[in-house]
Amino acid sequence: MPAFHGGAPERKTPARYSRGSQGTMTMEHMVLAKAPDGKAPARAAPAISVEIARMKAWLSERLTACQKDPVVEIVTLSPVLARLLLERNEKNRAISAVALDRLKRDIVEGRWEFNGETIVVSKDGKLNDGQHRCIAVAETGRAVRTTLVFGPQRDSRMTLDTGTARTVGHFLSMRGVKEANKVATVASMIWQWREHGYITRTAEKKPTKSQTLAAAADEPGIVDSIAYVSQERAAAVASHTVLAFVHWAVNKASNGVDADRFMDAVIRGENLRRGDPILYARNRLIAMRDMGVRDPGERVELLFKAWNADRRGEKVDRITIGGNTLPKLEA
Repeated sequence: MPAFHGGAPERKTPARYSRGSQGTMTMEHMVLAKAPDGKAPARAAPAISVEIARMKAWLSERLTACQKDPVVEIVTLSPVLARLLLERNEKNRAISAVALDRLKRDIVEGRWEFNGETIVVSKDGKLNDGQHRCIAVAETGRAVRTTLVFGPQRDSRMTLDTGTARTVGHFLSMRGVKEANKVATVASMIWQWREHGYITRTAEKKPTKSQTLAAAADEPGIVDSIAYVSQERAAAVASHTVLAFVHWAVNKASNGVDADRFMDAVIRGENLRRGDPILYARNRLIAMRDMGVRDPGERVELLFKAWNADRRGEKVDRITIGGNTLPKLEA
């Protein structure tokens, strides 16, 4: 199987192929990419035209070579190359706006990592896999490192992505994190709170896997909060992840003062009297569970407001929640 190492030919240097010590084809190269703002440099108009022609020839070489054996190459996927590959994107699946937005965020914010995952071009030159990555590169104007495979049969695309997708919980578990799925959920909630000011189930408002992993790494206290709320009666009130997020948040706001007391009262309901905001929140949480209300944002908002009322020593017979920006927590 021929393996070209590198990417497109360097702009000022003709393509050079040489046999390595193991007989592997190697090539020195550099792919012209757009500026970070997505605009071509002032001098780039003729250069881009030359680059497009060069890249077309580069693709043609690989498509010719893969007729005999598949070609595998690690490349810099530039906006020029991405657009040329997208011209070969015939009868692919519909674009997911959410998936595309997450890829673009990771690329623009510097979280893209080369992991060996492939973009696949079939033997007849069609894009089998990688359209979202190519569109993300084309629209952001940012080049990324990736692996290109040329040569599979066109129909082989029907066998792609048939395995189990790795979740953030899987990644955290691989790092030895306990309660990995719960940590991933709480980390996602932390990111949403910091980024948007509220918690939502809307897919486009959720973090990417990389953003969630980063939030989990930045907040080791998540594990402690999950452990604390994993009490016998907790599930009767709300999910462990909602309770753990609130415990983590109020612990941060109050520097640890009374966070455990507050959560114990929410979970156990002991020594609470009428008018106590914690009692009101607890009863309403149980009612929401019984009615099948699944929105975690409403539960978090209710608990945030109950915490604030309790800190101010207020008595309440009602707490209004509307899914809006979460209130600032009282210290």
